[in-house]
Amino acid sequence: PEQAVAAAKKLISNGVIFVVGHFCSGASIPASEMYEVAGVLQISPTSTNPILTELGRSNVFRVTHRDDAAGTLAGNFLADHWPDQKIAILHDDTSFGKGIAEETKKQFNRRGLTEAIYRAYVPGRTSYAAEIAELEAADIAVLYVGGYHTEMALMARAARDRGYLVQLVTGGTLATEDFGLIAGPAAEGAIFLDVADARQRSEAAPVIERFQASGFEPEGYTLYAYGAVQAWAQA
Repeated sequence: PEQAVAAAKKLISNGVIFVVGHFCSGASIPASEMYEVAGVLQISPTSTNPILTELGRSNVFRVTHRDDAAGTLAGNFLADHWPDQKIAILHDDTSFGKGIAEETKKQFNRRGLTEAIYRAYVPGRTSYAAEIAELEAADIAVLYVGGYHTEMALMARAARDRGYLVQLVTGGTLATEDFGLIAGPAAEGAIFLDVADARQRSEAAPVIERFQASGFEPEGYTLYAYGAVQAWAQA
């Protein structure tokens, strides 16, 4: 949050009038106050916490879903597929990670089910072997994670190293090739719940071709950011 505010102030001082961003809710929310005061338009391609737009700032928009929608999807998915299994829900205690985990838990509980474990983990560590060992000792069959791909990849690797066949489930943060690069073979079988890949839509083909011609593969949220630019250009 502190870095986001500092970045926002720098952009404002440089005369920027439109910002595509920020990437995560924990950055977008505090920065949005700076942009409102300065009259800067902010369109986030990825920040999903409902608070971002519920603050009512007229300069702030998003071109992605909200955590309450994603959490409803995830909670129902867990309840539909593993109603009789022990499920753990972990989050990284960020605005995004905790937000989507809370919404997933709410919907899971509305379905009359209760998770075996619900707690936070510390992001940015180099190993999550201890957390995985604890889940295995508790006979957790399914792990839902609210957080980012780097930590989830390390969790997947730790589980594979132990021969622990826990099912990893999460949201759209795994929509990046980096997850597979970090997790290696342990990435196989992980499930992430998100909207369909925009690259598969026929109307996106011309944009995809331009990106690829420049040597860049528009994975993940790149097309959301492109959509934000187009929305601003048409406004």
